[in-house]
Amino acid sequence: MKQPFLSSSTETTLLDLDPDTVIEELYGTGRYQLQALICLGGIFVGAFPAVQGQVFAAPRLVSDPRYPAFTPEAVDECQTMIFVGYAVGSLVAGPFMDYWGRWAPTYGLATGLVVANACAAAAPASGSVRLYGHCLFGLGFCIPCVNNAYVYMQEFMPDWLRSPATVSVNVFFSIGVAAMALVSGSITQYWDWRLEALLWFVPLSLVCPVGLATMQESLLFLLAKGRLREASMVANAIARTNGAPLPGKACSTPLPRPEEATPTEEENSPLRLLCAPPLLLRTLMSLVAWTGSSLAFFGLLFSAGKLSDDIHMNVLLFALTDIVAYFISAVLVSRAGTRVTQALAFLGAAVSLVACGGLRPGSSALMACAIVGKLFVDITLTTTYQLTSEIFPTECRSSAFGVCNAVARLASLLAPLSRSLPTSISCPLFGMVCLLACFATMTLPDPQQPECGARQGRVGSKDGVSDDGLVCD
Repeated sequence: MKQPFLSSSTETTLLDLDPDTVIEELYGTGRYQLQALICLGGIFVGAFPAVQGQVFAAPRLVSDPRYPAFTPEAVDECQTMIFVGYAVGSLVAGPFMDYWGRWAPTYGLATGLVVANACAAAAPASGSVRLYGHCLFGLGFCIPCVNNAYVYMQEFMPDWLRSPATVSVNVFFSIGVAAMALVSGSITQYWDWRLEALLWFVPLSLVCPVGLATMQESLLFLLAKGRLREASMVANAIARTNGAPLPGKACSTPLPRPEEATPTEEENSPLRLLCAPPLLLRTLMSLVAWTGSSLAFFGLLFSAGKLSDDIHMNVLLFALTDIVAYFISAVLVSRAGTRVTQALAFLGAAVSLVACGGLRPGSSALMACAIVGKLFVDITLTTTYQLTSEIFPTECRSSAFGVCNAVARLASLLAPLSRSLPTSISCPLFGMVCLLACFATMTLPDPQQPECGARQGRVGSKDGVSDDGLVCD
């Protein structure tokens, strides 16, 4: 029977070790981190057709003579249900992950996403617009598997690998979007859109069973919950995969039974922690930042048909811009830090998008300005994920993602409706929201400061939370 390992300096349990130190020392060959990047990053990347596919499906559904009830207005309203479902799913999935773990919610929702997509593809055949809207709600409800997978993946990565891992999954996500724009605009242009919708989800349906069979529960989560028996088993499994020795000395006494394990204080509600004075301001400002990034990102995506006459080319250019932006964000974060990079990117997006409002629709100048704005928005999309994972403690990190996502997706309800607005209105609107997000970002703590140790500290533990809301070492 495997024994829990101890600190090399004192006879203490795994709970007393710094979680980041454990992850760093278990890295070894990095095989398990590569496995996590493939299995969890695969969910992040494989889910890209959930929203992007609707941009191309809508015109073909509206023009399909078999479905006369599906007018442009009806389809737009149905597609807003994706974001309603996304918001509700985020509120449910985040706290669920913080209570019970990362593994089951992530793969449960990913599997549900594949099923919901099949239902959404089949629903128009019934002739019921309402059924189609309900299926899209179910599709949106399962999309939070993307955020779950991101949190889950980051908690297996050593500190120095988290930013490159974020860039990697975002780049492959954008490659998927670019491939969809190319293929949908040429090879599959005259295919049945329902068959195409099913084919784009084949990669995700292949990743799910592999991850279910090979991934362990998050070690950081188990440590935060004081589940020492499971944490020891996971640490041993990672060590075997990576060929790394366990940090410290092995214990010569048997594993404690669950009821004897060292407690982490009375269990706190993750949502209650977020609403408590130390973290409340941080939560509110993060909500504003997520809303600005999400509304601008999806607003530009759904407005692509208004920027020039070729929607497929517009989406392709946006996807290529995404790839460039993600590499730029990695460089800026390494030099200026996550918070400063995010604030500057929001400011750049605000200026660019407000400028779009004064340019002639369909002109090259408008397209160029929109691409610059999209580049800045993409940078904020990367940093909002990374900053949130850095400034919230493990006990409520998934809930923070869930709450921020829920509010952001409710704001994103405006995105499909922006297709009916001229760019002189929609782009400046997105720009003003980005400017507000810039100010909100500057109120957030800088994770590079030594007093901000969200990953090491535990709310309600001996490390505690300081009066200014920072989780301190």
